[in-house]
Amino acid sequence: MRKTLLSIFAHPDDELAAIGTIANHCQRGDRVVMSWMTPGTRTSYLKGSDEDKIAARTKQAEEVAQLVGAETRILDFEDAAIYPSREASLKVAGLIREVKPNIIITWNRLWLTGPGHPDHRYTSVIVLDAVSYARFQIPELPGTPYRELTSIYLSPGVPTSPLPLCHIDISNHEELIRRFARIYENMYGLWDALNLKLAASATNGMMINCKLAESFNIVQRGSCEAKYLD
Repeated sequence: MRKTLLSIFAHPDDELAAIGTIANHCQRGDRVVMSWMTPGTRTSYLKGSDEDKIAARTKQAEEVAQLVGAETRILDFEDAAIYPSREASLKVAGLIREVKPNIIITWNRLWLTGPGHPDHRYTSVIVLDAVSYARFQIPELPGTPYRELTSIYLSPGVPTSPLPLCHIDISNHEELIRRFARIYENMYGLWDALNLKLAASATNGMMINCKLAESFNIVQRGSCEAKYLD
């Protein structure tokens, strides 16, 4: 049965954390919607006005989605100002009601710099609350309640987390990851994130005896089956 996967990250380029798994689901024929909380106007990589940065980062996000075969949504949160609130989670709940996902991937709550960007941590909190709000009868929330029990995964997986850890084989996507990186290198210049991604994926691959893998912590319901989240 065709499934619907919704990824919700903070900024365009964050999806690197799960791009191989996203590509697996696109190739299987699942509907995949890649979404971001903000277009990311506070990036230090780009010059110009906020409007220029929004246009550039939106274009790159759309190129990535086209590369793997996904749809895109970009919400209107302010970059470097994402913070948990009822209003924030209701906005994301509206997206969940629209897309009706079987599977959600979002940021993990890391405390390190880089992946521990406050926007990343708080995106995780907002999304988990939004899953609940999407189920409720709330007058200011458009659409009908979406009550299907959705599998939820946090990316990247943290071995020390109390939540179960799973790995997904992405060995056939090394060239796609390099093509993904070139999209952002055209905007940023040399991007060290590529080498970090390949190194982390190789380490994860050792856990399941494959070349490259991505890791996730499972919040609810989910189970991993070789190349897919279910």
